[in-house]
Amino acid sequence: MKYKIPSLFFLITLVLISCSQPRVDLLPDESTIRETQQGILIGGDNGKTHQWLGIPYGEIVSPEDRWKQSRIPRAWDGVREALKFGSFCIQQGSLVGTVQRKDWGKTIGTEDCLNLNIWAPKLSSEEIESGAANYPVMLWIHGGSNVAGNSNFYNPTELVFQHKVIVVTINYRLGPFGWFRHPSILSESNNGENRSGNYGNLDTIQALQWVQKNILNFGGDPENVTI
Repeated sequence: MKYKIPSLFFLITLVLISCSQPRVDLLPDESTIRETQQGILIGGDNGKTHQWLGIPYGEIVSPEDRWKQSRIPRAWDGVREALKFGSFCIQQGSLVGTVQRKDWGKTIGTEDCLNLNIWAPKLSSEEIESGAANYPVMLWIHGGSNVAGNSNFYNPTELVFQHKVIVVTINYRLGPFGWFRHPSILSESNNGENRSGNYGNLDTIQALQWVQKNILNFGGDPENVTI
């Protein structure tokens, strides 16, 4: 069977664009107020599900912490709005990392990128407090060969709406920020995690730990998490 490369490329591009999540601002909805170990969040209603965007699960406090296991994020006062996607992790713009052609080949993202997003079936605060909801959880770790990609590349709204699951998507450190093992780093720490060089993997573990500690308050079952 013969394929026309331009047509195949165009088809792949359309599929990727259809899966991407546009950066559309949500409006705060009181029914989405949830408590986490770091503080209270308010999300939004996208018409079919509740959403909370850009929730910090880890923190790089200073440049000296760049190649170390990230810290637990600091607590905040009051109610934090979780209505916008957080920053990408640093990468070179590409079709995998972003569908905005103007960014292809450019360095995009920031180091302050350890955030996650949650899509959940619509539940009231009363239903959450009663423990009536106990939905399975799916945690999506984006692809990109560990050098590209981001947490808002895939839109799971229909999956959540139709199948009553909770979907969590995460950003994690990429490229040399996520995987880097150098003698000078090894000499600075006796901590096995810091010496591993697998900082991107450590980020995904920390995101899973955040889910274990907090997802119950979003209607999820911490004992039923699929990666």
